Amino acid sequence: MQDSESLIIVQSTFPDELCAEKISKELVNEKLAACAQIHSPVTSFYIWEESLQSTKEFPVSFKVSNAKHAEFRKLFLSLHPYDVPQYYWLDAQSSQEFGHWVNA
Repeated sequence: MQDSESLIIVQSTFPDELCAEKISKELVNEKLAACAQIHSPVTSFYIWEESLQSTKEFPVSFKVSNAKHAEFRKLFLSLHPYDVPQYYWLDAQSSQEFGHWVNA
């Protein structure tokens, strides 16, 4: 009997809390993410168009099944307001119960 399940955690940032909420709700409502967790704002420093930028952003973690990742990514990128949004994912193992819920 398997005691863990595979899933992915997608990490991104959004320009404000309202945007993070709107996109998170749509991805969860479309059943492409089982869960979205909006974190406290952070300050990001980065180079954009050859200039140092400092921006307050809202990180979000999405729990996504491997089977829905491609469809999730397509909709996510179409909704996100940034030209080049932060988008990376981590392969994860979870409890069988949680993984079953994410992968349902």
